[in-house]
Amino acid sequence: MPIWKSSFVALSAVQDAGNVGTILRTCDAAGCWQEFRAFLKRSGATLIGTSPHAQTTYREAGYQRPFVILAGSEAKGLTSDEMKACHQLVSIPMVGQRDSLNVAVATSVVLYEAFSRRGHYERDREQGIPQEDGNLD
Repeated sequence: MPIWKSSFVALSAVQDAGNVGTILRTCDAAGCWQEFRAFLKRSGATLIGTSPHAQTTYREAGYQRPFVILAGSEAKGLTSDEMKACHQLVSIPMVGQRDSLNVAVATSVVLYEAFSRRGHYERDREQGIPQEDGNLD
């Protein structure tokens, strides 16, 4: 089996954004995107992509566990292949003249929405409150 079919990259506390970008470009060059898609299929994880053009807002989205949030480049967003690979695309509504937030901010907003829902779900479950929306199980 080729090494790229059985290898993953995990980062911990990397502070230099340039290093992260270089690592991501190297992963792409080594075929990690294809392996990542195969991993998603095997794991049953939901791939949620961010796009200012998505019809579903991040508040309307279902965050079935496990999930992976995929955010694209600041300049161009997700590629068409990346968007096609997503099970769900979400947007963050904007009322100003800009159509998107900084990628780190956008990812934080979407991730915190999923976290917030999970926190409420777990708290309610502990208190015996029935759930109307079970999409976080």
